Amino acid sequence: LNVTFNSSGHLLTSEVDGSIQIRNFLHGTPQIRLALPEDLAIGGRDLSPYGGDYSFGGAGAVLLDDCNFHESADLKDFDTDRTIVLTPPEGEFALMNYRSANDFNPPFKVTTLIDETSPFKVSVTLKIKADFPAKHTCTGLVIKFPVPKVCLGANPTLEPNLLPGTQHAAGNPAEGEG
Repeated sequence: LNVTFNSSGHLLTSEVDGSIQIRNFLHGTPQIRLALPEDLAIGGRDLSPYGGDYSFGGAGAVLLDDCNFHESADLKDFDTDRTIVLTPPEGEFALMNYRSANDFNPPFKVTTLIDETSPFKVSVTLKIKADFPAKHTCTGLVIKFPVPKVCLGANPTLEPNLLPGTQHAAGNPAEGEG
């Protein structure tokens, strides 16, 4: 999930980059048939055998901008019934990589407060609020905050009431991130 917000916290761009990962521990070379949703549309084309127009975001449609498949995937029936037949290699591999830049509500809200305390010092407060149910979790969240290359230092901090070890702040002004 890649999301860009402007300084007012409004969404500028949003994109989902994902994959279907397979972990194969089966012995031999069994053939597997995997079915994807019938209302899946790729590249804005209507690929549904049922004639729906998904280029306009039909109700419940899964819209992908593009995708690619592992070499073991046999796609001869994919356009008609959304099934993939494969003889998977042993171990873990990505069966399908996909990208979608369709409108969606991101799971986070971002707000900023910029305070120019002097001509040579700027204080930026960046607030990130999770906008999903507490039963869900987030791992691997990375926030990039670009700063000018002439920045001499950045001191990222967190609110003192956060649980230690669950969140952290780090910055690297040398790489243009604060």
